[in-house]
Amino acid sequence: METTGNEPNQTVPVTMTSPPEYSPSGQVDSSYSQKDGAHYPPPQPMQPMIIYQQPPTEVYSATTAMIPESQNLIFRDTPLATHCHVCQTNVITKIKHDEGLLTWLIAGTLCLFGCWCGCCLIPFCIDECKNVVHSCPNCNHVVGIYKRL
Repeated sequence: METTGNEPNQTVPVTMTSPPEYSPSGQVDSSYSQKDGAHYPPPQPMQPMIIYQQPPTEVYSATTAMIPESQNLIFRDTPLATHCHVCQTNVITKIKHDEGLLTWLIAGTLCLFGCWCGCCLIPFCIDECKNVVHSCPNCNHVVGIYKRL
């Protein structure tokens, strides 16, 4: 029994009917109708729910970088993290600049153009003209060399 909002103590009986029976063709039983006389189509069967799950992602910390031994490193003019095969530790290389082919070619070219009064020695003072030697800070073993030319 439900109460209506017209009078505070008046109750009105509400009759409930069972839902209609559906035929295989999808027709609604004509004995069932709503208050307003409308017929509603039968409910559609539920589609299976598909749940997509992302694979777990791996998070690496910048402080514990592991570098495999077989990885070919590209040496440049800045220190890099690598594994020293001599002392078996992960290190950041220390760098040293040594004269290389590019240094001598620039100095020789300057001499040919008349800069023999000391100006031809300028490439020996500029690190960008020299090769870069990467070595292990623990055992001083040369890990790799970056040759400018």
